[in-house]
Amino acid sequence: MCRILLLTKCCFAEQQIEQQIRLLGHEVFCTNSLLEMLMRGTVPQELLKEFQIVLLSDTITDKERGRVLLLLGNHVDLIIQKTDASFSEEELDKQKISGVKRFLSNEPSTETLREVLSVPNAMSTKSLNNRVVLMTKAIPYNEQELLENVSLSRLEKAVFHCLLEADGTVYSRDELCEMIWHSKPTNSNQSQLSGLIKRLRIKLEIAGLDGSCLKTLWGKGYILEKNLFPEMPGVETEVPALAAQ
Repeated sequence: MCRILLLTKCCFAEQQIEQQIRLLGHEVFCTNSLLEMLMRGTVPQELLKEFQIVLLSDTITDKERGRVLLLLGNHVDLIIQKTDASFSEEELDKQKISGVKRFLSNEPSTETLREVLSVPNAMSTKSLNNRVVLMTKAIPYNEQELLENVSLSRLEKAVFHCLLEADGTVYSRDELCEMIWHSKPTNSNQSQLSGLIKRLRIKLEIAGLDGSCLKTLWGKGYILEKNLFPEMPGVETEVPALAAQ
C-alpha cells in the first residue's frame, strides 16, 4: 500500500482515477490547494514526507509542472504524469530528465494502474525522514543555487562550469573536450559532449532559466550567454534629503 499525492487544478475531474486507486488498496489525497501552495514554495514539509508517489494531473500546465518538478527534485520515490498525449523520443527524454518516471492514461485498466503505481520495496519501506527539502526560490540567481535546485551529473557540471567561467566566450568542441576529459578529443567524446549540451539545455529550462542562452554556433563551438541568470532583486532604500545649508 502506498500513499499517493494527486496534484490537480480540478478535483472533480479526478474522481474516477481516485476510486480506481483506492480499490487497489492505496491511499490517495487529491488536492488543488496544495498545488497552489507548492507553486509558492509554502507547502508544509511534514505533510509531503507522508507520500511515496506524486501523481501530476493533466490539468496542470507545462510551466506549473516544471515548477513542481523543480521543487520536488529527487526527494520523492516516484513521480507519475497523467496524460493521453503521445511523446516523441526527445520529449520522453526531456520528461525523464525533469523527474517524471512513468506515464498514466486518463482511463487506465486496473492492471495497467497496478503496474504503474508499483513501487519497489526498497522505496516503499525506506525511512521518510528528511525526504523532502523544498526551495522557496522559483529561479536560481547563480551557479550555486542552480546546482542546489537541479541534479546535474559530474560531466554536466564540468561542461556548465567551463562555459560559465568563459564569461560569454566561445569554446570549440575540441577545446571543451580537452578541458572535460583532459585528453585529445575523440569522436566518442565529441558525440558525448553533444548529448551533455542537450541535457543541460533541458535542465536549465526546468530550473526556470532560458535554455536558449546555451547556444551551439555551428562551425565554431558553444557559448553560454552572460544573461543566463536574472539579476538578484535589490532592496530599495530611501536616501534622506540633505539638510538645507
